Amino acid sequence: HPSASLAVAAGDADLEPGMSSIIPESWNREFFTHTMEGDDDMPGHLKSSLLGCSVAVPVEAGQLRLGRHQGLLLNEHRNAGGWGGGHSRKVSCVMAPAAGPLQTVRCEASQGGAVRDV
Repeated sequence: HPSASLAVAAGDADLEPGMSSIIPESWNREFFTHTMEGDDDMPGHLKSSLLGCSVAVPVEAGQLRLGRHQGLLLNEHRNAGGWGGGHSRKVSCVMAPAAGPLQTVRCEASQGGAVRDV
């Protein structure tokens, strides 16, 4: 369901308050016709589109090469998920080496938390 996003940001960041000021839930009834799944559904799709659902991060010696206080954040842009339930999210990590085949690597994430164990 395209209502989550990935972003590189401060490790303790919560991007949802800022995204909600840019795309408020009130727009769901004012502008959108896709309203059956709740007021947060279509705004969640737009937030996901703005931030994106993939990122490219350099890896060196098995470690993400980010700034000191940066992390890879999994952001949920729905309050309750669609159709009466929440969404389960998974992060898939694929390593694209400078030479050789792509490799799938183990990674873990928590919603609103940093991806680790790459």
